[in-house]
Amino acid sequence: MLATINISTLNQLRGVIKQLKPSAYTLMSSTLNGSSIGQHVRHILEFYQCLLKGAKSGVVNYDIRRRDLRIENESSFALSLIDSFIEILCSDHVNDLSLINEMELMGITIKSKSSFDRELVYLMEHSIHHYAIINIALRLEHPHIVVDKNFGIAHSTIAHQEEVCSEFNQN
Repeated sequence: MLATINISTLNQLRGVIKQLKPSAYTLMSSTLNGSSIGQHVRHILEFYQCLLKGAKSGVVNYDIRRRDLRIENESSFALSLIDSFIEILCSDHVNDLSLINEMELMGITIKSKSSFDRELVYLMEHSIHHYAIINIALRLEHPHIVVDKNFGIAHSTIAHQEEVCSEFNQN
């Protein structure tokens, strides 16, 4: 279930990237405080890379990322990464592995027990947060881009909005 939701979330990003011209993908935007959509995409996708690396080693650490400039500068490369992540998430060998989540905070290494599924929840929420930021730039600077109405909106918010609308329509 979580893999399916992450696949759907990644496909939303895929749909946006495919519509962007390379110049729009790499445009340093004042709306994004001088960063680009490509930089946000890189950040999102590198978290997926960290999880997949952690699935092999047993330790996931999102602070230790490659920061691969090809992801932020070449939308075609970002799309190929999304395709590879989706392929992995579709495979049966992605089970709920036990993991250690590791981070450094104020010079102290913190380790906590986690799982592949728990980290998929985190990546979904993390991605949606960045989608919301990307969506602001899209609406202001690239209004021709067709964006799913729920792009950048948390699943809990969507459910709440549907509940409110349902209650309103019943009254």
